Amino acid sequence: MEIEKYFPYSSFRKGQKEIAIAVYQTIEEKGHLIIEGPSGLGKTAAVLAGALSHVIENNVRLLFLARTHRELERIIDELRLISTKVPVSGVSLRGKLEMCVNLQVIESSFDHRSHIELCNLAVKSSKCEYYNHTYEKGVVDDFVRRAAEFPVKASDAYEMGRFQNVCPYELIRILLPSSKIVAVSYMYLVNPIVIKNFIKNLGQDLSNFVVIIDEAHNLPDFASSVLSDVLSIRSLREAVNEAERYNQRELKEYIRFIINFLESIGNKNDEELFNTRLFMDEVYAEFGLSLNAIADQCRMYGEEIKYQLLISGKHPRSYIHRVGEFLLRLYDTVDQKSYIHILSGKAEKRTVEIVALDPREAVEHIFKEALATISMSGTMKPLEAYTSIVGIPESVKFVEVPSPFSEEQVLTIIIKDVTTKYELRETEMYERMARLIAQIAINTPGNTGVFAASYEVQRGLLDGGLRNFLSKPLFIELQEMSSKDNDRMIQEFKTMGDKGGAMLLSVQGGRNSEGEDYPCLLYTSPSPRD
Repeated sequence: MEIEKYFPYSSFRKGQKEIAIAVYQTIEEKGHLIIEGPSGLGKTAAVLAGALSHVIENNVRLLFLARTHRELERIIDELRLISTKVPVSGVSLRGKLEMCVNLQVIESSFDHRSHIELCNLAVKSSKCEYYNHTYEKGVVDDFVRRAAEFPVKASDAYEMGRFQNVCPYELIRILLPSSKIVAVSYMYLVNPIVIKNFIKNLGQDLSNFVVIIDEAHNLPDFASSVLSDVLSIRSLREAVNEAERYNQRELKEYIRFIINFLESIGNKNDEELFNTRLFMDEVYAEFGLSLNAIADQCRMYGEEIKYQLLISGKHPRSYIHRVGEFLLRLYDTVDQKSYIHILSGKAEKRTVEIVALDPREAVEHIFKEALATISMSGTMKPLEAYTSIVGIPESVKFVEVPSPFSEEQVLTIIIKDVTTKYELRETEMYERMARLIAQIAINTPGNTGVFAASYEVQRGLLDGGLRNFLSKPLFIELQEMSSKDNDRMIQEFKTMGDKGGAMLLSVQGGRNSEGEDYPCLLYTSPSPRD
């Protein structure tokens, strides 16, 4: 056991060596470990030291899962420090959509799923110039040589893709089989659409990997969201218009019937269970076809529409295809106890939603197939609930590490006359909070971080005059902000710490609230409770 050899710093903080030893022993036993430790402890560095000291010695590999892009970048930062002591190869990989530089495919994508479909279609039809150029320009050989000497970030590949007109995702994909450490978003081991292809790209199955799950308390909700889906009346109307343009009378009638059915049921306001069996019976009574058959027709014709649009140089988007995909999912989950179907909203905001209740369907395979797993977070309790929800075997071990900071190092101030309770979210309350937050920032040397309870509360603080009360630069994490724009904003914000300071206005549970180091930063956090 050579933990110190793979630890990136000169000395351990209190609790770090304990974590590293527990990680090494868990991998040795091919078991499962849950680590709970507060922010600022240095869990990532400790876990890497323990894991690398085993995987390097035993010729296995390390797969690091994280929720946000910033967390993935942090892992590579730590590996780069380690690689100054011991050569270690590693890469981080973001989702295809976040790494894509093909504007036509990006602008035609509804979400990650549609982007994967359009990307594959563009590559197969030789319509993606970036993918084609990757193998034409000799870029790959140079990139592989560099990666063998220095761990590579997904953002490095993205910048190279932009400037050399090559595919960033393909550059990283080429490195996957030879990389000892691979850091990816949860998506790659949770989303059924991408898992099989990702494992193939790794060059080995999960039994050859130790899987580390960062901020693991987020995994259940993430898995549930991946398994869930939603379809709106608006999308159905767009599908009707599309069917008219392509003179698809049957498809038009199918989709019109669905719209009429959705508008005729429910109270048009509150959420309620959607009677999918009744819906399927009504469809069959009207057309003599099963919902599955109609869904398949929509999906297949939608694929043809997208292909024809792509080869003609247009945006390959199809609402008919989107409807077909949703209806197939609705049909597949109708009798599954781990799903419910919800009808909600009114008019154009009416939706049907497929809600996954059991995330184990998406994540249990990780704990069954991996050589060993390490789950870490600052908030893992109650432990029994987490292990049950994600399907970790009962033999799991648990390590809890206290904060390395003394009470004297942490100042906690509670202001009693402000609240973000929903019924009290009025202009006067937001203005009062904004004034208090601004006073803290003005009287604090360096940067200040404000993490609101939600984007709604964030907007309330801005509407309450936060900009006017503040005499320092304000950096705002917008909900619609792209990952690249967010990365640039955070980097600029960090540079303000020794220039008089600035304020970051972000959201609790958002991409900037976990797995990030903020030099010269004081945190304030409007709480959803009194």
